Amino acid sequence: MLELILADEFTFTSPAGDNHISLRQFKERCWPNAENTRKFDLEKVLVAGDDAFVTYNGWTNDGRLFRNTERFRLKEGR
Repeated sequence: MLELILADEFTFTSPAGDNHISLRQFKERCWPNAENTRKFDLEKVLVAGDDAFVTYNGWTNDGRLFRNTERFRLKEGR
């Protein structure tokens, strides 16, 4: 499903040490925990040209809250 919205040359970088990892590596490292996430509530979405910033609150299955902000650089609508 992610392949439909992410560019073919998608990379992911985070302060946790991920430095321009591929979509395959992103799914392997970041998505196993997805089964512990109940929902996301978007708080703010800002778009300026080809850059988008998204701040959201996430809720775990046991009711804990986590918050994150992500930056997306868009290319040809993806």
